[in-house]
Amino acid sequence: MIRRSLLSAAACALLVAAPALAAPAADTARDAKALADKIDKLVAERWAKEGVTPAPVADDAEFLRRASLDLAGRIPSVAEIRAFRPTPRRTSGPRPSSGY
Repeated sequence: MIRRSLLSAAACALLVAAPALAAPAADTARDAKALADKIDKLVAERWAKEGVTPAPVADDAEFLRRASLDLAGRIPSVAEIRAFRPTPRRTSGPRPSSGY
């Protein structure tokens, strides 16, 4: 009887909290963008202060090679390169992270 009451109370609490838990998707994206902008600004200020010129943006092949060396300690295999190669529609954006 007590177990059933606790389960009922937990179910009610979940139903009440569910909308609040699901709502912040738009806010989260906005917050992430604001945080990224703040970090970019701080990094750019530090580079300017120290006279550092950033390297140009890496292409996909160079990114994959660098990430593989950093994370796995080796260059990517031919199969990993083929799996990572962008489709004609995708030329930039988020990179897959599984397996590396």
